[in-house]
Amino acid sequence: MKARLILMVLIELYSLAANAQSKFDSLYNLARKGNAAAQNEIGEIYYDAEEVVKNDTEAFKWFKLSADKGYLLGINSLAFMYFHGFGVKEDKEKPLVCIEKQL
Repeated sequence: MKARLILMVLIELYSLAANAQSKFDSLYNLARKGNAAAQNEIGEIYYDAEEVVKNDTEAFKWFKLSADKGYLLGINSLAFMYFHGFGVKEDKEKPLVCIEKQL
């Protein structure tokens, strides 16, 4: 009985992991095609280390791609990264430039 329960839990965990990877793959494909919302989401995934190893440089890259398209969340994320120096050299002036783009 215990072995069966453990097997069921392992199958469920494997299924959850496969779904998370599938979500990432789908978002990544959209981001590579230029979807600004997906680019920002991929940046969040790298920043938060949700399904990947934390990588601020990679997060910055995706936030910048999103921001360059005028996506507001991408612009905010990019400003945050500049302000704190995550994935890029800290620059307290760049966030102001990023925010001005929103106005």
